[in-house]
Amino acid sequence: MVEGDALPEFGDGADAAIGMTAPVLNGFGFLGNEVNTTPGAPMLIVFLAHWCPHCQAEVPVLVKWNQSMLVPDNLDVIAVATGTDETAPNYPPSVWLANEKWPELWPVLVDTKDQVAGNAFGLSGYPFMTLIG
Repeated sequence: MVEGDALPEFGDGADAAIGMTAPVLNGFGFLGNEVNTTPGAPMLIVFLAHWCPHCQAEVPVLVKWNQSMLVPDNLDVIAVATGTDETAPNYPPSVWLANEKWPELWPVLVDTKDQVAGNAFGLSGYPFMTLIG
């Protein structure tokens, strides 16, 4: 699922990951489709948890951004559904994102239960965004 070295966990102060090479994610979406990040390509990777109230507020903002046609043409936006909890609100995350009209052109990678993708990017809370390139 992850190729390359993990980025350090994001904390207070300067971001130690700036200038580092981001790991490559290879995984699958909700329907079993392959989802991969592209090394060297400009990307916004958005880590979301279906139960997180801040994520629930952020997703409509991202959807409006897409609808505004202001997303740069060369920017790939990829979501990572992480922190999945079957007992929490908005489960399953596939239905939550569909109900929020998550753009079909923005793939969603399903993280593992132990958050391999999130940990590789220094995930320290939700939502968590990483801009690459």
